[in-house]
Amino acid sequence: MPSVSSRKSAIVLLSGGLDSCVSLAQALTAYTVVRTVFIDYGQRARDKERSASEAVAQHYGLPYQVIDCPWLIPPAALAQNSRQSLSPAEDSTAQVWVPNRNGVLLNLAASLAESCGATVVIFGANADEGQGFPDNTSAFREAINASLVFSTLAPHVRVVCPLEHLSKPELVALGQTLAAPLQLVWSCYDNQDTPCGECLSCQHHARGMQALAQC
Repeated sequence: MPSVSSRKSAIVLLSGGLDSCVSLAQALTAYTVVRTVFIDYGQRARDKERSASEAVAQHYGLPYQVIDCPWLIPPAALAQNSRQSLSPAEDSTAQVWVPNRNGVLLNLAASLAESCGATVVIFGANADEGQGFPDNTSAFREAINASLVFSTLAPHVRVVCPLEHLSKPELVALGQTLAAPLQLVWSCYDNQDTPCGECLSCQHHARGMQALAQC
């Protein structure tokens, strides 16, 4: 583990979900986290996600910033006022796909990182999400980092995904080892008082928790 004085500075994209919470906990062991960032793009669960992300940032005593991105329009199923069902259909990935969302979010974060003297952006991509979403894969991270060589000044900003090879059960186990505040997260596409338990995000979350409970 690097000494505190030799650590690189990082900002963390904090969605309020399980993945970003554990990514933050892991990042704190290797980087000096100078800021956490939540991006509001009009998503259906933005109120719950924002509350959860702010609670996680407060848990660690870290600076927290919200970036409004209203022009990044979510699909009908994820729109803030949508009543459309988010049942776990076979086309659930397409149902919640936001064109180039992670590309936009990571470039916004990289711009912010350079402006505040950080050289690392922490992103909660993981193996399970990567099976359905190509912008959650190591190939995507490598492509983003190749482009950031041209769009950020040296020392260039780079994206780091500490969970990208972990399944949901593995990252839940890591979160517990790191004493991450998993009780604060919101992993549901809906914005109700309790998680729906049916959407793709709820399924991933439940899979991780159930596997851990069986250990």
